[in-house]
Amino acid sequence: MSRQSLAREEQALNARIDAWLEGLDETDREEAHRDGPDDDQRRRTLERLKALRDQTRDNRERMERLGIQHHVTGEPEARLMRSPQGSRTAYNLQTVVDTDTHLIVHHETVQDGDDSRQLRPMADAAQAALETDPIALLADAGYSNGERQQHCEDRHVACHIPPRRTVNNQGAASSIRPMPFIMIRPGMPTAVRPITGCR
Repeated sequence: MSRQSLAREEQALNARIDAWLEGLDETDREEAHRDGPDDDQRRRTLERLKALRDQTRDNRERMERLGIQHHVTGEPEARLMRSPQGSRTAYNLQTVVDTDTHLIVHHETVQDGDDSRQLRPMADAAQAALETDPIALLADAGYSNGERQQHCEDRHVACHIPPRRTVNNQGAASSIRPMPFIMIRPGMPTAVRPITGCR
C-alpha cells in the first residue's frame, strides 16, 4: 500500500468516525426510543473505527520514517518492482541449494525482476556458506549473463547455465518464411513440388 493511499484511507476513516459520532448524537436527540443498536454495540463499533484509523496513521508514519513508498503488511521485503506483468509490489526470492544434501545454504530477497544480475552475488554467497573452493553452480537460463559467469569462473565457480534464447518480436512477420517439409523416398522423383499453404 502506498503512503498516499494510506493518507487517503486515514482521512476517509476520520470522516467516517465524525459521521458516526454525529449520527449517534442525532439519534440520541431525535429517536431515543427507537429499536436499534444499543449503546454497547455503538461503543464497540466506534472503538473498531478508531483502532483502524490509528493503525493506518501508524503505518503511514512508519513508511515516512523509513523513506519507503509501498508496504505490504506481513511482507516487509516487498517493494514496487518491474516484472513481466508490469510494475507490481513484490520481491524476488533467491535461493541456493546444495545438490548433495538438498539443504538451503543461502537465501535472499531482492527487488530485481531479472535473475541475470543475481548470479554473481548468489555464487559468492554459496561459496562463502559452503567454505569450499572450487564449486560448481547449476542454474536456469534466466541467470545467463556472460560478464557475471566470467566473474564466477575467475573465482573458481564452474557455471552450468544454458544460454538465454530470446525471440525477435521486432521484425516483420515476412522476414522468415517457413519452408515446406518434404520427405524423399528411394525411387521417388526428385522434382517434388512444395506442399500448398506452407509459404
